[in-house]
Amino acid sequence: MTSRHRLAGSFIALFASTLALSACSADDSHDQVVVTQVVTSTVEAVPQSTATEQAEPATPTATATPTSAALAPVEASEFSGFGVYSFDFRTGGPATGFCVIATPGDSVTCSGTADDSVPDVEGLFSGRPNAVTLNVAGTAYTVSEGGPPPPRDLNTGEQVTLGSVTCSKPTDDVLTCELGSHAIRVEGPDRRITTS
Repeated sequence: MTSRHRLAGSFIALFASTLALSACSADDSHDQVVVTQVVTSTVEAVPQSTATEQAEPATPTATATPTSAALAPVEASEFSGFGVYSFDFRTGGPATGFCVIATPGDSVTCSGTADDSVPDVEGLFSGRPNAVTLNVAGTAYTVSEGGPPPPRDLNTGEQVTLGSVTCSKPTDDVLTCELGSHAIRVEGPDRRITTS
């Protein structure tokens, strides 16, 4: 089984088990839709050993946000609900983004807008990527229909760490998540995704 299949399978299993545990509906205060089905597909992650040989398309590079005393740490338990760790975030536009941190904190998937140079996701579920997954192997763009409503937002000036994943909201228009030497950044009203 390839790393792409394992990644897609684990993400699908995570959401399938989440949906099996609860009937999901959103309240109107979060401007979310009712989740009736979660569909995820991935673009294969680039292993670290071949990252320079198989670089992603020319997209802007994410800038890591160092842990700072200016960011208030929030306990991961505040983001636990429906069997997963998740939060909403805002980056200045009308849309609300979401992130899901896989237990035990070895990957995170966040929604956003992929650069036009990022290829469509192919496989069981195909189309324009609307999210990105970060794990120890790097990043993989995905197609996601969302997840259960999160317990709370990650607000400006806050940071949460679960396992090896740290997500931060340093400014009103930026969200970053880091894992080892890799990072994703979601920025601006259109929630533009960049990776490093």
